[in-house]
Amino acid sequence: MLSVLFLQATVSNTQTQDQTPASAKSGATKPLNQKSPGTAALLSFLIPSTGHGYAGNWSRGLPYALGRVGCGVLAFTAGVSERTETQVIPLFNGSITVTTTTREPNGLYYVALAGAGALMIAEMVDAAKIAKRHNAKLQEQNGLKLGFAPSSQGQWQIRMAYSF
Repeated sequence: MLSVLFLQATVSNTQTQDQTPASAKSGATKPLNQKSPGTAALLSFLIPSTGHGYAGNWSRGLPYALGRVGCGVLAFTAGVSERTETQVIPLFNGSITVTTTTREPNGLYYVALAGAGALMIAEMVDAAKIAKRHNAKLQEQNGLKLGFAPSSQGQWQIRMAYSF
């Protein structure tokens, strides 16, 4: 990790010391593993829980996936009413019985599909938020740092450093 020292002050005004690590002096930098919130949202739209997995939190996406699949199963099982009609058609030598079965969506079908859609939107927003949180954590780890450190004379110094 490359560190550049911006500010160093002590109570007795000692001189600034270079605290850059040897790996930073050689020019080696650690690549950031940032996640795109848009990609996380798109993946959540396409396949349940994949946006959370992309953002690094599979366990948070699992309830969304189970909810969306459950709403889909509910919509296509309990949300479809089946109606059977039988007609007897008389003929010269007897009759023919014709049975027709129709399947129609009922109110539960639409409620379950609306629930699945709402869960999909909530999952997309949450996956984007998780990706942003991941990026903020990376920025915090690799960004501006403020702290206290003892000097070689035993005095405490305020140090501000930016790492990249």
